[in-house]
Amino acid sequence: MRRTITILETGWLTSLQDRGRRGYGHLGVPASGVIDKGLASMMNRILGNREDSAVIETVGGLVVQADTALLVASSDSGAVVSLNPGDRYRVEQTRDRNFQYLAIRGGVQAPLILGSVSQDQLSGLGPQLLEVGATLQIGAEPSNGILVDVVAIGVPKRTVRIWPGPHLEMWARDSWEKMLGNPWTTTALLDRIGARLDGPELTRITTVEMPSEPLIDGAIQMPPDGQPIVMLRDHPTTGGYPVVAIVDPEDLHLVAQAPAGEPLRMIAGGQERTRQGSTGTVPPRRR
Repeated sequence: MRRTITILETGWLTSLQDRGRRGYGHLGVPASGVIDKGLASMMNRILGNREDSAVIETVGGLVVQADTALLVASSDSGAVVSLNPGDRYRVEQTRDRNFQYLAIRGGVQAPLILGSVSQDQLSGLGPQLLEVGATLQIGAEPSNGILVDVVAIGVPKRTVRIWPGPHLEMWARDSWEKMLGNPWTTTALLDRIGARLDGPELTRITTVEMPSEPLIDGAIQMPPDGQPIVMLRDHPTTGGYPVVAIVDPEDLHLVAQAPAGEPLRMIAGGQERTRQGSTGTVPPRRR
């Protein structure tokens, strides 16, 4: 029997995502994929899905309708919910994070584009965007059973590990200490391409123009206005702004999930986040 779910309201920044399409950066194709892998994986696991099954990512306001009997789980509640044909389900915004995930038992099915169903906000690469009235195919029931009905979802940490960037020497010698010793906040502008930060003013000591260079997830670019931009999943594969630091890959979701105005604390890469009282060791300057 064909198992489907229909989009009734798209909400905000709603897209279909899996683990992304790695290995195509040299062709100008961003990896894309879920912003918060751990949270998306948790929703899949409690439903018995593979951890990398495709899910619906949204900032909130998403409303779907089950066309057949389905089991779903969303990160705004952490609960497994049984839907009968015609039942509607809404994914709400929460105060402690930006991106939420709706998983359906069996996983969402869509045509693979370069090995992934992820929808790329920057290039538009991927399956057709989710629109009102769109019907999504759901995969077959997995063999794994459901072990829990609800999981507790904690508030994301606000301590982020960073590493020195390749262009750190373009700023004054105290810049690394300033980045580690002062709070940062994300701005109200939210997308999957980059997160803009407000924080301490860093003094640039050289104005040499740079050619475009490759970018990676978590690269912290510094444009002329002095407000750093952290590259997220749909970032461009090259850029001409200098990279002052790089967010640890395991902590990138913490930047994307921080609500506007919520303080973020940077610590040196290699430290444990539990060491709340330390700002880390200043890395050696390159000669």
